[in-house]
Amino acid sequence: MNLLKFIQPESILTGVDANGIEDLLRQQAQAIHTHLPDRIRKENTLDDLVAMLLEREEKQSTGLGNGILVPHARVNGFNHLGLCIAVLAKPLPYKCIDDLPVQLSCMVIAPAETPNIVIKIWSTLARLLNDPAVHQYFLNAPDAETIYNYLKDYDLNLQLSVTASDIMLPPRVTLTEDTQLQDATHLMYKHKEACIAVVDDEGILVGQLTADNVFYYGMPEFFTQLQSVSFVRNFNPLDKYFQNENQMTASGIMDKEVATVPPTATLIEVIFQLSVKKRLKVFVTAPNGKLLGVIDRLSVLDRAINF
Repeated sequence: MNLLKFIQPESILTGVDANGIEDLLRQQAQAIHTHLPDRIRKENTLDDLVAMLLEREEKQSTGLGNGILVPHARVNGFNHLGLCIAVLAKPLPYKCIDDLPVQLSCMVIAPAETPNIVIKIWSTLARLLNDPAVHQYFLNAPDAETIYNYLKDYDLNLQLSVTASDIMLPPRVTLTEDTQLQDATHLMYKHKEACIAVVDDEGILVGQLTADNVFYYGMPEFFTQLQSVSFVRNFNPLDKYFQNENQMTASGIMDKEVATVPPTATLIEVIFQLSVKKRLKVFVTAPNGKLLGVIDRLSVLDRAINF
């Protein structure tokens, strides 16, 4: 399916002056609603669509960060696909994951019966607009025709199966092999991450550091076989950590065996690693091993179930 089939110049809005998130959603929904087939437009009023879009935002913001918003609604019996791209005249403050204001909004209204379509569309558009050059091109575009002509030259074909690239998130933080253990644990706490990728100078994934690595560091091997430690309750397993925290680096205790998948890995492959293999994270890597993204259980819930 080629996405351009559902994008017309009339559904691309430039210079949008939005007085808040509801106003933005209404302007985009209006652009979609106006061009719906008569039957679908009569069955789904503009107010109905706006209400569904707002309800989705109230559950959880669809702000992906980097100034990109992907509002969407899944409508029962909506035998159509509505898309609207909006370029804002000025940044709109909104609750996005990186706290940056919204500059570009890609709206999708699709049938509730085909959830994969929504995931594929917004992930495709998000990847496109996360390219700094494309992002800036859209922001500087003088009119809708300019953006539409750009999209005509871009490959917007969709494969409807959900892949790792659709649900992965950029790593919020990474470590290097020479990151001191004390600094690494501070980063874990700061970013609320129990598992952080370790990369080399070129961004190649070389391992992962987990909270378990830190906890197990000071424990005797036989402790892992015990059912109870009540008889050694005065033993402090962190003593060894504190004795060596200034000398130890991530490379000293990190796991070198990590779960990696290519961007084309299917959703079932990702869930297999997370649930059956009980991996804390799955790392999405390029053929050369460069880290592209991270998937954990929460990102699957967020992007494949709660989208």
